[in-house]
Amino acid sequence: MSGIFTRWLGVLLSVLWLPSAVVQASEPGAQSASLPPESAVCVIRHEQQVLMTLDKFTGRYALPGGGIEAGETAQQAAVREVYEETGAVVRVVQPLAVINQTNMVYSCVTERPLPVAAHADPRGEHIVAAWFAPHFDKEIKAVYLLNPELQATKDFRFKRHIAQLSKWRDQTPESAITVYTDLSANASALHRLELPLIAGLQNSVASLPDILSRLVSGVLLAANLFGEGALVACLIPLVFGLWGRQAGLTFIFYVMGAAVLIAVAKQLIAWPRPFIYWPDLQQMNASGFGMPSGHTYLSAILWGLAYFALRDGLKVKISWMVPVLMVILTATARVWLGVHFISDVVFGALFGGVTIWHWRRLIDRKRLDLQEQLNLPMFWLVISVMLLAGAIFTQNPTLVYAFASAWSIALALSYIRRKNWQLNRAVSAKYRWLTVASIGFVLLVVWSLLKVYVMTQTGALAIVMGYTVALWILTFLVFVMTAGWAHHSQQQA
Repeated sequence: MSGIFTRWLGVLLSVLWLPSAVVQASEPGAQSASLPPESAVCVIRHEQQVLMTLDKFTGRYALPGGGIEAGETAQQAAVREVYEETGAVVRVVQPLAVINQTNMVYSCVTERPLPVAAHADPRGEHIVAAWFAPHFDKEIKAVYLLNPELQATKDFRFKRHIAQLSKWRDQTPESAITVYTDLSANASALHRLELPLIAGLQNSVASLPDILSRLVSGVLLAANLFGEGALVACLIPLVFGLWGRQAGLTFIFYVMGAAVLIAVAKQLIAWPRPFIYWPDLQQMNASGFGMPSGHTYLSAILWGLAYFALRDGLKVKISWMVPVLMVILTATARVWLGVHFISDVVFGALFGGVTIWHWRRLIDRKRLDLQEQLNLPMFWLVISVMLLAGAIFTQNPTLVYAFASAWSIALALSYIRRKNWQLNRAVSAKYRWLTVASIGFVLLVVWSLLKVYVMTQTGALAIVMGYTVALWILTFLVFVMTAGWAHHSQQQA
């Protein structure tokens, strides 16, 4: 194993560095041997609050700013970065500090009042409307106006800014804000139609008798869990266990493709979530764009898979209406929580239904060119190169993680072919489920360690690398441990 493993690992790590390096280059405070400034950030203040962005890669607060492009001054870069990340047009008042000799910190004021939500979100903070910013949902998950002294240190991306942030704030002139409760005038006609329906659903649940209202709310919150990405990821070993490696390959291909399409579609469609227009609708933390609903899509995948597992694997008679009703329940939960429009969940449900239906057709067909291609390392290598190009161009974390998975599948298939392991071999049910349980245990351990690792990091490079390496390990493990498993119907024959 050592020869091929070493070669592929070396190439993997070197290629993974490319999209991550693009991210690191835009981090304020990036180290450099040269003395000219490399990045610039702005301190924008209203009373005791400071304008902060919620970084998409790290999930932590940071001052708006980024790298200085060729031909720009540090002040021009600060103005441009603030606009790209928050949509605010600012002017620089004065320099405040130089961090690590390369990161310029400026005092800035906005040319127009900042639109700040009157209703605090579940974090207890007030959102600044910024869905129109060029880099919203690319680099930035959300924009807030918050008091840095009331935040935990672990919530800040750059710890070196914290000690001086209050001093910088006090040295910055105050910017004006506009507190809003309704921005529906900026919404599309479809969204203006849907907003009262969402409010009506929330009011209907709230107006029920107390016990019944709590029960309905609990059911909807539970239904929301079925759209969590981590839950669907845990299903991958089960697909291998129930239907074999070929079905697992096809399932991963479709889920990976759909995840990438949803991530790209969200950025291209760029539809805000309902609470951006009516802040008091928000009952759960959510960020970025909302169309299509990823939770509803993943719920459709989950319940579609459960339906086929019960019907075909365990021979349980079950109506197709059961998974449909469960998906509707998850979709209703997302609307009730105020994080999705009705149109978002309808599209997500349809997309998920088409995915699981087409996946089922593929694994049932005996001769299929796509299934033959899915067993070729070169096929996954080409897919990984395409995803890498997309990741570099968009800096979208989903594409980076999909790239890591596709690359590791190519490595695993190459290793299996090199070992000449028998394909479509029958294995005992005991061995099959023991292997699935082992993979699940390793997945849980690796994920837990990864979460601990992420909490200790501040840079996007380190976090992206952590996730990609974890995905590479898990994907390689799944394919090597289940190499050649036959479909359960083949074993029964």
